[in-house]
Amino acid sequence: MASIYKRNLEWWISYYIGKKRIRKKVGRDEEQAKILKKEIELKLARKQMEDLPKKIKIEDYIEQFLRISTPYWKEKTLINNKGVLDNLKIFLARMGVAYIHDISQSLIEEYVAQRKAEISPRTKKNISDSTINYELKIIKRLLSKAEELNCIYRNPAKKVKLLKPIKKHPKFLSPEEIKLIFESDATESDKSIYAVMLFTGIRPGEAINLRWGDINFSGREIIIAEKADWSPKNRLERAIPMSNEIYNLLRRIDKKPDKGQHVFLNSSGRKYTIHGLETNFKRLMKNLNIKRATPHTFRHTFASLMVMKYGNLRTIQEILGHSSIKTTEIYAHLSNEHIKEMIKDFGASLGTFLGTNTLAEPEKKQLTA
Repeated sequence: MASIYKRNLEWWISYYIGKKRIRKKVGRDEEQAKILKKEIELKLARKQMEDLPKKIKIEDYIEQFLRISTPYWKEKTLINNKGVLDNLKIFLARMGVAYIHDISQSLIEEYVAQRKAEISPRTKKNISDSTINYELKIIKRLLSKAEELNCIYRNPAKKVKLLKPIKKHPKFLSPEEIKLIFESDATESDKSIYAVMLFTGIRPGEAINLRWGDINFSGREIIIAEKADWSPKNRLERAIPMSNEIYNLLRRIDKKPDKGQHVFLNSSGRKYTIHGLETNFKRLMKNLNIKRATPHTFRHTFASLMVMKYGNLRTIQEILGHSSIKTTEIYAHLSNEHIKEMIKDFGASLGTFLGTNTLAEPEKKQLTA
C-alpha cells in the first residue's frame, strides 16, 4: 500500500518495494498526489513497478528531449519548438520550478493563462489561441515522452484541454492582388516560384525543395517526393499535373545555362530557404499594401479556386496532399456570385503575366490543375 502526507507546502508519497521504503516528493497539488497514489498501488498489485524516476533538472531533460526529437523534425519545426520550450523554461524558472517532476497540471494551466494575456511583439496583439494550442501540444509531447522514459510518474499536461479558437476562413488572393504581385518589381525567380505555388497548390517547403528529378515533362507532372534531407508533410508523396502555363514556365527555366540541382534558385543563384522566401514576400506585400498574405496564401488561393470551380473535394484533397478531407473542407465556403467573379478569365490572365499562355480560345481560359 501507498500513503500520502504533507510536509510544509509539498505533498509526499510513501510506499515499499520489498523491504525498501520509498519516499518521493509529488508537488503542491493534492489531487495529483491522490491520483498518483492509486496508480502506484495498482502497479504494486500487478508487480509491475519499474525503476523509479530520478530527480532531473528541467533544462537537462529538455536537452535530452530535443536530441531525441530533432531527427523527426524539419528545420523550421525545430526552430519553432525550441522557441516554445525556451518560453516554458523561462516561465518555470519564474515560478521557482527547477525539476521536471515538480511540474503539475495547475502549473501548465497557469502557463496557458499567462500566454493568453501576453501581447505578441510581432503583431502587437494578444497571442492567438491557435499559437497557444501549438505550444501546449509541444508541452504535452515533452511531458508524455518524460513519462515514457520514466523521468516522471505521469504526464501532468494530459488532462489540460486545448483552447477553442474562433475559426477563420483562410486568406486567399483576389485577381486584383494576383495581378499586382505579378506586375510588381519582384525578381523573376520570385515570380516563378510564386506562380508554381499558385498553379499547383504545393506548399512553400515543397516548392523550395523541388529538384529537376521531380519534374516529369513527358508525363506533365510535378512529383512531391521524400529526399534524404527533406520529406513532405505527413510523408505523403503525390504527383500533381502541370497546367500549360506551368509546363512552359518550367521548360523555360530548364533551358537556362546556369540552372542548378534545385528547380528554383533565388536571385543569388542559391537554393531558396523558407526564411528567405518569406522575407522577400513580406516585403513585397508591404509595398503592395496586401494584408495577411504569406507564401502559403498561394496554396489557399489555389485550393479555394479549385473547390469553387470544380467542387470535387476528394480529388482536390489528393492534389493538396491533405491527410484528412476535413482540412480540404475549409475551402468550401464561398458564394456562387463570388465564384463567378474570381474564376472569370483567371488562368489565361495569369498566363499572360508570366508570358507562358498558350491558350488561344477565350472559352478555354481557366485555371487548370
